[in-house]
Amino acid sequence: MSETKIISFEKLSEFGSTENLNEQAKSLLNQQKEIWEMAGRNFEALTRIQTRDFDFKHFKVTTQFNPDRIRSSAAKTDAKSLAERPCFLCCENLYDKQRGVLFQEKYMILINLFPIFSNHLVIAAVEHVPQQILPYFADMLDLSEKLSDFTVFYNGPKCGASAPDHFHFQAIGKGNLPIENEFELLEKSYSEYFYFLTINQNAYIWVKFQIADSESSFISIYWFFVLKNGSFCQVKIWHLCWRRPP
Repeated sequence: MSETKIISFEKLSEFGSTENLNEQAKSLLNQQKEIWEMAGRNFEALTRIQTRDFDFKHFKVTTQFNPDRIRSSAAKTDAKSLAERPCFLCCENLYDKQRGVLFQEKYMILINLFPIFSNHLVIAAVEHVPQQILPYFADMLDLSEKLSDFTVFYNGPKCGASAPDHFHFQAIGKGNLPIENEFELLEKSYSEYFYFLTINQNAYIWVKFQIADSESSFISIYWFFVLKNGSFCQVKIWHLCWRRPP
């Protein structure tokens, strides 16, 4: 890991608070958008996106037309393409002006250079290890607590990850996803802890965890899908995690 890519608190404090990880992440977004022209331009492009809502009674889907993100969404992720390109999440391959905040001594919190929302982060493992959630789920819970103004999510290697060869989470500002606002309604309408819905052969699961049982409950659900799918690495689940105030 290159120490030069870790931004100092002194430098970060010029762009906002450094009181805790949540504030450091927001200050990092400010700093990178201001001093890095490409980042500023890509985030500014979010002002030109178009969205459309589709209401399915029990839930809502918001679609987004975001042509500036094509470089990420259309990235080739086959084995040959991955082997031929330098990994853009490895510290030695970061852009000259790209900086990050270290988390747990094993993750770099970076801005997402091809954002979907205005506060969009990538939390990349320092080591180059494959995208695989099970060994790192506890870290996801920790992130969701420390990044209190963000929703943390994970794209599996078969669920749209543009870097399936390098483990990473992402995080966006809370309240951007329709499901966050619909969760309480689903709880009241169906179950306090569990809701299962199938649409066009796609399964959606919402689970409310008690903190003490979170990891063991997740592992049980995960292995259910592993056994059903027949593959450890290709479980097609997109994970969201956020903390609500007590």
